[in-house]
Amino acid sequence: MVALSALVSTVLVCILMMKIKIIESSGHHCPVSLDIQEFKKYHESVKEVLHKKDVITDVSLLKAKVLNQIHPSEQCCFLLKLGRFYMNNIFPKLEISSIKEQKGLNHLANSVLGLKIELKHCHSSMRCPCGDQSHKIMEDFRETFYQMETEAAIIKAIGDLNILIRWLEKNYQG
Repeated sequence: MVALSALVSTVLVCILMMKIKIIESSGHHCPVSLDIQEFKKYHESVKEVLHKKDVITDVSLLKAKVLNQIHPSEQCCFLLKLGRFYMNNIFPKLEISSIKEQKGLNHLANSVLGLKIELKHCHSSMRCPCGDQSHKIMEDFRETFYQMETEAAIIKAIGDLNILIRWLEKNYQG
């Protein structure tokens, strides 16, 4: 009985170690199939209209310095949380009167939705761990967002996507 217990323990340890190796070999990094150039094009199509409405110039929701400090193991989680926030709090509440800009906004939202779905799948397969850093960055983002008037915060969030795009180009392109 002791030998069987030892064997079961050994097998469990081996399985656990194999799972850890699989997670480590994935590098905690999920592939991103988002067409960044297309995402950039859609952002450009709405940026001019929103830039005129962005009256708060001394606040940024996304900061390049902060994004560049995100540990690679937490980038996926950060993008997942950010995508979720944009899909729940920004895109549904933003209205643009021009049909052309509305189409661009719809494409932009669909790109973020696709990225969010892709990263959610990656997260559910345990290749996208969430740690303190991604939680803290998103908490700071949310706090700054909610301190602003709603429409101004939404416009700022869409405008700040150019910072995210540059970060995505640096970390996920190529």
